[in-house]
Amino acid sequence: MIFVLQYTPSAGGWSGAGISMNLDLIELPLNSVDDLAVRWRAARFSAFKNSSHPPMNSEDEYLGIINSGDEAQFDELLKRVFLNSRSLGMSYQKTFGLVWDLGDIARFSRDLRSPCLQGTWEHSASARQLTRSGCTGGSEGGLRYCQYWREAIDGLVTGLCENERFVRHECVAAGNSQCVDVF
Repeated sequence: MIFVLQYTPSAGGWSGAGISMNLDLIELPLNSVDDLAVRWRAARFSAFKNSSHPPMNSEDEYLGIINSGDEAQFDELLKRVFLNSRSLGMSYQKTFGLVWDLGDIARFSRDLRSPCLQGTWEHSASARQLTRSGCTGGSEGGLRYCQYWREAIDGLVTGLCENERFVRHECVAAGNSQCVDVF
């Protein structure tokens, strides 16, 4: 279980400077992150289903043909995957009444089942850096595969967090020796 402090204004709670509140400990089931992963996959798949690509049965099938189609179609797909991911993050935030921060991103990223959210985390006071050697999808699928995941992650982080953002600094498919993302 994950425990989150939630405050509600109350006459019987803490008070000071004319403000009073109660702090309640609420439980957030660990499966909520698993549920988020499943819903995020569905949101990404929906971006493909609503595009001009031929009907397929899974996100993996679409990712296998991600290099087909023209730039305008691909740009529209990137926009949809970002918006769907952001909407999901905002909905998750509203449903559970919490906002993710840098620590949450680093702690739960593996559970979201993205090839780009695996690797080694480095922490500083104001950012988290995720470094990995690349993935098969990026090596085989090329830059479009990496751009797709970049937009999906950016949208989810934007939806889940208030101040945190996502930036891809290096990408194996773009010719770099490793993939580096900064949150």
